Amino acid sequence: MQTPEIMPRKPAALPDLRTLTIEQFVDFFVAQIEEREDVLALMAQAVEAHARVTALTISDQPAYDVAGEELRTVRTLTKSSEASRFEITRPIDGLKKRVMDIFKPIESGLDITDTLLTGRMATYKTEQDRKDREARRLAEEKANRERAELERKAREERAAAEAKARVDRDAARKAEEDGRLAEAARLRNTAAATVEKAEAKAEKLLDRAADVVAAPPPVSAAPAKTKGVSDRRVWRYEITNRELVPAEFRVIDERRIADRVKSLKGDTRIPGVRVWDEADFSVRGK
Repeated sequence: MQTPEIMPRKPAALPDLRTLTIEQFVDFFVAQIEEREDVLALMAQAVEAHARVTALTISDQPAYDVAGEELRTVRTLTKSSEASRFEITRPIDGLKKRVMDIFKPIESGLDITDTLLTGRMATYKTEQDRKDREARRLAEEKANRERAELERKAREERAAAEAKARVDRDAARKAEEDGRLAEAARLRNTAAATVEKAEAKAEKLLDRAADVVAAPPPVSAAPAKTKGVSDRRVWRYEITNRELVPAEFRVIDERRIADRVKSLKGDTRIPGVRVWDEADFSVRGK
């Protein structure tokens, strides 16, 4: 396959690298790569190969043979492209590793410091939250006792009034039997008044009970806000028994499946997995 003629280019003047920012240096470096003759040649050959393959129709053995030659060309170009790319990127990877090694002890130390500090802050915050919950619990218990006491007094008020009224009603029936009708009427009115008065008092007690609410915790029990720092509740988990974890939360090991299929081929039997074969082409050098 012929390579399109590449016109020689005048090399760009090398700038003073000490004056460049990292971004400017990267732009300059990439521009140099884009203008390399081997890169331009590979790009042109890849475009030509794509055009030929696009126009190729495989309908007989000679066309199939041509396709095989084109496949060999494509694979060769791919290897050449990878080789050129690795020639450039491997030193860059080494540079990246050296830069990472410079910052790694700094960031590792800061991670340890961050963990130490946030751990202590979390311990303090947890304790303050516990105190806050305890204060609220005690306040609610106190409110419950106050409500219960008022409700008890209301019941006792009604019960005492009903007992007194019962005595008056019994006396009224006795007075009626003795013919003392006026006295009977007075006793019945007294019994009704006693119940009505007790009911009114009981209603007031129940209204007071309904109005009883837990007092807010003291300000000292609630953690104060720190400027520039906020916290939120983050839920964590740990697996205590893998056998009990539902299937929807398990990750399928596709690499293990691939190894099994590669080993057993058509004899592979894995529930929920379909196995088939298809053509895969390898190319030998000319």
